[in-house]
Amino acid sequence: MHTPRRSPRRQCRGTPFAALTRVVLCFAFVAAAAVTSSGSHAASPAALRILSTTPALGAADVPGKALLSVTFDRPMVSLNDVGVANAHVPAQLLPRAPGHGEWITTKAWVYQLTQDLALGTRYQVTVSDGFTAQDGSRLPGPNTFTFTTMTPSVSAVVPVDGTQF
Repeated sequence: MHTPRRSPRRQCRGTPFAALTRVVLCFAFVAAAAVTSSGSHAASPAALRILSTTPALGAADVPGKALLSVTFDRPMVSLNDVGVANAHVPAQLLPRAPGHGEWITTKAWVYQLTQDLALGTRYQVTVSDGFTAQDGSRLPGPNTFTFTTMTPSVSAVVPVDGTQF
């Protein structure tokens, strides 16, 4: 009767060499996990960025009923905070205007005005660099944008020059 030959791989299964191999692999796995979790060699997230603002940076003649928004390049809040008034407010409007901030997605925050903005006024919106995204990233510094609301002006004069009564 013919006995099947074992492959060389199977022959070292119970040998001290096989045990040593398993120990070395386990040690390498544990060491790699420890280095990654310590953060010393883990990649830090890229700097947080603002993708867009409304009104745009430096906008002029913004209507008094403007919508203010800031959109980031990554999730800033959890889904539980979406739609909750004044949850994790990332920005400040100066001069102040009555309203409330709200996350409409995990990346987009809006400030809903309860009254029109004052006309002919320069507003400044500052997004704090201390505000942290869900992945731990932050803005490289405070981000400020300004806009100016419409200036009241004379649109017509009646009666027109030269009109007689």
